[in-house]
Amino acid sequence: MAKTPSKPVALRAFRETDLDQIFSLYEQVFGADARDAFRARWQWSQVQNLFPENSPKWVLDSEGEIVGFLGTVPIPYVIAAKRVVTHCPGDYMVAKRAQFHGIKLMRECFRACPAIVSLDDVEATIAVSRFLKAKHVATMERWVKVLDPRMALRRWPELARVPSAAWQIARMGLSMVDVPKSFLGPIAQTLIGKFDERFDRFFDRCLSSDSKQACVDRSSRYLNWRYGEKSPNASRSVGFVASKRGDVEGYVVCGNSHDAEKTGFILELLVAPTAGDDVVNALVAFASKTLRRQGAWLMRWHLLQSDARRLQPILAHWGFSRRASQHQLLVYLNDGATAPPVADHVWRQQ
Repeated sequence: MAKTPSKPVALRAFRETDLDQIFSLYEQVFGADARDAFRARWQWSQVQNLFPENSPKWVLDSEGEIVGFLGTVPIPYVIAAKRVVTHCPGDYMVAKRAQFHGIKLMRECFRACPAIVSLDDVEATIAVSRFLKAKHVATMERWVKVLDPRMALRRWPELARVPSAAWQIARMGLSMVDVPKSFLGPIAQTLIGKFDERFDRFFDRCLSSDSKQACVDRSSRYLNWRYGEKSPNASRSVGFVASKRGDVEGYVVCGNSHDAEKTGFILELLVAPTAGDDVVNALVAFASKTLRRQGAWLMRWHLLQSDARRLQPILAHWGFSRRASQHQLLVYLNDGATAPPVADHVWRQQ
């Protein structure tokens, strides 16, 4: 029997009429739940981001059938004291029969975007990015802290026979150790409403500490988009520590998955260059209490390796343990420049 010839696959720019097929492809590759999450964040990430006019995306078209997609999310960065727009490749997917053509999407992204910053833990994606000359600049580790003793049920289901009252007592005991090292330290306040100009002044102070590094441009505009009403983290909670003059000394953004996983996240934690351990402790205390109150059983915190080394005493005090999962931070600059070191997200050297 003669083999049916394969259909040609062509790379082209995304069109609005492709959207339904892209959602269908997402379900085919990642499943229905992932498709629903992708659909829910589409407007936020692809249409109403900070630079919607600078958010290129491409498809693989096989005679009218969409068999591949790659989008980008423009993220403002400060690189060596200059503000630039970088692009984060996202939602990279290719139908199984067209996987050989997937490299076309990434190659076009690297050709079209002057600066690319990506955070990946998928080995195949990392390999493609490294092949296209992206440079590894940092490794991000996953640290976890148990907030509820019922986490044990995941490993030992037979413990379901334990009376609920016993779990409640154990939960109270576990929460009692979640206190800062000193009761004389600062206490984090809850941010009500949007990020305001206080956070712009705070970020300017962080920038002034080292003009040679690279970091996300965490202006109030960025923060209000990243954690705003249309974002996947719209239900986040924000705690901040303020000085007696009202200046922000540090803040934490935490969020609860509110699903069967019962997982909470420290999404972001940043402190001023001159802040001490007491500010970090106050922010971790805020996140721990907030997420436990919201029903999380586990808290995750992704940290750069350099952050984790400096924060080791704090991580130990709060009962965090490191998991094997690691994300690679990759940077590609189209002009051939050398990527500067990435600024620590949590702690900066004095």
